[in-house]
Amino acid sequence: MAVKKRNLSGSNTGAISAEAPSFHRLLAAARLSRTLDGLADEICRLLSIPDCRTSRGLKQAHESFDTIASKLDALFTESRQHRNKFSALSDYLATAVIVIYGRMEDDSILKRRIFTETNFLEQATTLLKSPDTGEIVMETLSYMTHYHDMDVLDDLAGFMSTIIDSVEPHLENIAYAEKAMCVLTHVTTTVLEEFDEDDDEDPTGSALLTRVLQFLIRVVRLPGSTSLSFSHFGVFCANNTAELPDTFLANQDSIDLLVASTRGQDICTRITAQRSLINLCLILEDDEDDPEFSNEQLVTLCDRYPDPCPVLGRELVKLILHNEVMVRNHFQTREGEGLLDLFLACEDAVRKTDSLTADILHLEWLLCIEEEEEAYEFARTAVERYPYVPFFYYVLAFCGEMNIATVLFAEKGLQCPPMTDFLRQQLLYFATFASHKVIASMAYGTLEEIRVQEMEALITKATGYASAFINISSPDDPLLSCMTALAIHLDFVMEGNKWTRLEIPDARDKFSLVPEVARSASKECIALNTILDRMSTAWKTWGPIVSRYSPPSRTTSSHNSDPTAELVAWLEKLNTTAPSSLHLELRGINPQTARYGAAQLHYCAQCSTASAALKQCSGCLKTRYCNDVCQRRHWKYHREACKASRVDA
Repeated sequence: MAVKKRNLSGSNTGAISAEAPSFHRLLAAARLSRTLDGLADEICRLLSIPDCRTSRGLKQAHESFDTIASKLDALFTESRQHRNKFSALSDYLATAVIVIYGRMEDDSILKRRIFTETNFLEQATTLLKSPDTGEIVMETLSYMTHYHDMDVLDDLAGFMSTIIDSVEPHLENIAYAEKAMCVLTHVTTTVLEEFDEDDDEDPTGSALLTRVLQFLIRVVRLPGSTSLSFSHFGVFCANNTAELPDTFLANQDSIDLLVASTRGQDICTRITAQRSLINLCLILEDDEDDPEFSNEQLVTLCDRYPDPCPVLGRELVKLILHNEVMVRNHFQTREGEGLLDLFLACEDAVRKTDSLTADILHLEWLLCIEEEEEAYEFARTAVERYPYVPFFYYVLAFCGEMNIATVLFAEKGLQCPPMTDFLRQQLLYFATFASHKVIASMAYGTLEEIRVQEMEALITKATGYASAFINISSPDDPLLSCMTALAIHLDFVMEGNKWTRLEIPDARDKFSLVPEVARSASKECIALNTILDRMSTAWKTWGPIVSRYSPPSRTTSSHNSDPTAELVAWLEKLNTTAPSSLHLELRGINPQTARYGAAQLHYCAQCSTASAALKQCSGCLKTRYCNDVCQRRHWKYHREACKASRVDA
């Protein structure tokens, strides 16, 4: 149910009359104040609004939000109604109102209420046309759009054209333009990536994204722009190239800028640009149905043992370990559907004497019926009972998302005792692709606390995974071509800044080693071709700009310890049990508390909402939640820790 916002123009509730002493005192404060922060402090004192830069103030704001919002809305309305009379003082007061609202932005619950229950956005956008007030407002919006709060971003998506219209006449103000870039990038990262260019119900999504892209490129070109512009352009490309490739392919400047960026000094710049180009090549790749699998061994085995028995169960497990994909594809065909009950029947037959075989059969049955979430949970408990069985790590990697947890599972699986070639190849495949995705996340800022040294260590390990895969694969392996190209990509990430010495021909010679089928079919290879074919022209146009933006502090490793060992230690300490805790670890934030200025906020253990007004778990009195719903959803992850905490107490 939508919350009805206040009608500011006709309400007298909490209104501040222009003749009232309080309004004149505020005008006097505006005349005397030297800074907006100082004026905001004086307004809060005169209107009895708590200081939301402290934990105590945020808690008070939760208790009296309606009253605070009424006072601020009334002040904003009065200041705008008397703008002709008071001129600059009116804008000064109105901007101070936005600053006061901005002090609540660290508290996610208050921030959502600001966007859904007040006219904050309408107020803020009226101040954008003047660069003097617009820069302050844009800075506030930039802070408010961090951490991908969907309520906030959805509201802001409707104002993106207004933001661009307001800023474009004032591009000489670089700070204003770059803060607008931050807001636009934050919004499109989460909202516009869901738009579909072919969706008739949303004909404006693509056009708006195109306009945002053109605005970002225009700001990047400005002589006085900083690395902030360049990094946000990279974030924008990394998050939108896969979703709306036509928008980028129609704007050749964006392609050339990405190509030139693969030669930048900063490793993060090279990764982001290459990942974006790979995403763009998705549109050039033909979708083909997976080939049908047949397994004569499986058919023969089922004919030999028509009735479920322990021997059939163990033979099925042997086939699963040697080619689980072929087994699964066979049972998912029409001919194999009738045999699915074999897994459960054989599981029952061996459960009492061989629980390991029974667990593998049960997992394969779950994979065949495409119950991947249940298979993931089952494998997670199985791996605790059998920590040295690589098949369980394979299932965790197969069913999980391509994130750092998958890298960890694949890494542990590869360290298990001797395994089949199939499992080793699959674990190497998952380790490579998950690493590649994590590396891309590191590059454009999702993993804020990861050092460049750790990124380089992960690239080194991923290159090793890819090389090992290539060495054990047969020439006709369908995955060989893209893994070969990916290995070259990872190498280019580490060495791309040296292309000024190696030059393009050396890179092309290396690329010529990739099989012809790969160069014509793999999206990774298409992206490499794009880089090699367009680099000379792109570098002439964008080379000076890319070089200017490269941050020298992020180009090389500088510590004496072993980065690979540090990376493994970092992977080991991650809590891969609770998705929300993993998310917070990746953001570099303590899952329970964080400090913003003087205010100490707590994080909901389930949904990561930051607020000063979260409720404690009544059992351990440590973990906090937004409400009972979040607590119930997180209980299966928190149960053991909660019980242990009570025992210790």
